[in-house]
Amino acid sequence: MLHALLVEDNPADVLMVREAIRTSAVMSDVLIAYDGKQARRFLNDFHFVPDLVFLDLKVPLFDSFEFLEHLRANQGPPVIVLTASLNPEDMQQAIEAGAKEYIVKPSDMDDFLNVIRGALARWSGEVAERKGRGAVRTPRSRYEPSPVASAEKLYTITLNEHELGELMMAVESTRDNCGEQVDNLGQRIEFLEHVYGKLKQVLEPAPVEPSDTGKPN
Repeated sequence: MLHALLVEDNPADVLMVREAIRTSAVMSDVLIAYDGKQARRFLNDFHFVPDLVFLDLKVPLFDSFEFLEHLRANQGPPVIVLTASLNPEDMQQAIEAGAKEYIVKPSDMDDFLNVIRGALARWSGEVAERKGRGAVRTPRSRYEPSPVASAEKLYTITLNEHELGELMMAVESTRDNCGEQVDNLGQRIEFLEHVYGKLKQVLEPAPVEPSDTGKPN
């Protein structure tokens, strides 16, 4: 099982990464940090040791480049920068600070899911090797195909009302960003609303049948 940490404050992108991990052939789970304070607490206070980190560069309460340098200095897990920034200076600084990959978030939903699945496949073999040898290694220059889990993964819905609210924020955020050049805006909104509807059905309590107690005979 590969354990990932996602540092991301955009609810829509969080949902996309979760879906990519759920449908990936690599057995994995993910812990979400919505800002720098949460990320530091997971690592320092709760001693969470991820196998892989997905890092957005623009996260509140956080200096992403300092975070990269800290992980590199302490032989931390491989970090994949997942960002909307096309700035070549950001890419250069991130790689120099220790990022193993720099991925610009695709606007197409399927492409977004596929880049996450691809990253999991590339690094799953590296993580297994690192765990076996007890050392952190840089990736091979040519990736070898990783083992594919044939068993279907079970996915337990653990969203609470707060997270359900964040999902609706993701839908509204996508609507608000309609002025941007997003080719599949309608498809993305439809996908988010479909997932929201399914989760709401699961989380809503079943109706209680009226009791006959107290009725006259």
